[in-house]
Amino acid sequence: MLGGFFALNWGGISKKGLGKIFYLAPDNLQWEETAGSYAEFLKFCFEGNLSTFYSGQRWKNWRQQVDSLSGDKPFQTYPPLWSVEGKDINKDVIKAVPIQEFYLYILSVREQLANQK
Repeated sequence: MLGGFFALNWGGISKKGLGKIFYLAPDNLQWEETAGSYAEFLKFCFEGNLSTFYSGQRWKNWRQQVDSLSGDKPFQTYPPLWSVEGKDINKDVIKAVPIQEFYLYILSVREQLANQK
C-alpha cells in the first residue's frame, strides 16, 4: 500500500484522539494519530509538504505510474513495505489494485498479525 489510509476517528480506531485524523501507515500497518483535525488535514493535503511526508514511498519513475492511476486504485507493493524484505521500494514489484480489495487485505493482515501476539 502506498500512501496509506487516512480516517477520522470517532472511537473506532482509538479511545484517545477523538475527532482527530489518523493515518494507517504502509510501513508498519499501525494507525498513527496525526496532529490535526479534519480542517488541518485538508490544509495539509493542499498546502503541506507531501514530498517529506511520503519520502521512502517513492520509487524510480513513480510520477509516470501515478499519472496513469485511476482514483479508485492504490499501489500495492510486493513484498509489502511493512515486511523486512519490502523496505527497499526500488526492488519491490508495484502494481495498481482495486481499493476495496486492498483495504480488506490490509485489515486481514492486521488481524492476523494481532492474533500472533
